[in-house]
Amino acid sequence: MSGNDIVKYLTTEIVKYAEMPKEEREQYKLEKKAKKKESQFFLSSNWFGLVPFSLHVWLKRNNHRR
Repeated sequence: MSGNDIVKYLTTEIVKYAEMPKEEREQYKLEKKAKKKESQFFLSSNWFGLVPFSLHVWLKRNNHRR
C-alpha cells in the first residue's frame, strides 16, 4: 500500500465520520466502548498475547493436581 492510498482511506473515514449526525456519532461511540469492554478479558492477554494467559492456566491446572 502506498502513502497515497493510506491518506485517501483516512480522508474518506474522517469525512464519513464528520458527516454523521450527532446522535449517530454518540451511538457509534457507545457501541465502540461496549465492544472494547467485552473484548478485554485479561490484561495480560491484551498486552502480551495469549502466551502468558496459557501459561497461567497451565500452571494453575498443574498446581491443583498436586
